[in-house]
This record gives sequence, structure tokens and C-alpha cells, in this order.
Amino acid sequence: IAILKVVDYHKESSVIIPLNYIQSSGTSKFVYVVGNRNGNKIATKRDITVGQNYNGRVEILSGLGSEDLLITSGYNDLTEGVQIKY
Repeated sequence: IAILKVVDYHKESSVIIPLNYIQSSGTSKFVYVVGNRNGNKIATKRDITVGQNYNGRVEILSGLGSEDLLITSGYNDLTEGVQIKY
């Protein structure tokens, strides 16, 4: 009996987020990030392209950077442009 772990995909750096933060609308996938409008923090819808996923986490190929603040609480009830506090 043997237990093997095979690395079939490797990337030096990437943005990885939990799969449940991703929402869908038709054929597009999106997340909400913190934006700024006139000095107020707002929810901003960001279209994303996803890559590989494993164990409940997914690689983001485009649309989200390491400097973006991902909204992780209450994201299911948000609409774009609504003012937020954190």
C-alpha cells in the first residue's frame, strides 16, 4: 500500500481564493472588491477568469490582483455601488 501525491500543475505565483466567493451571472463569473467613489468605500463588481481549482480553492487568471480587497462577508447580498464599511 502506498500513498502518492503527484504534482500535475505548478505555478510560481498566482491569486488563489476560496471557490465559494465566486458568483455567476449567465456565462460570466465575478467577485466583489472594495472600490472608492468620492472618498466612500463601495462594492465594485469585478469580472474574473478562473483557472485550476483544488480542495475548495480556485486560481484567478485575470480580473483580480494581489492588491485588491476581496469582500468576503455579505457578498451574496451586495449590488454594485452600494456603500460598505469595514
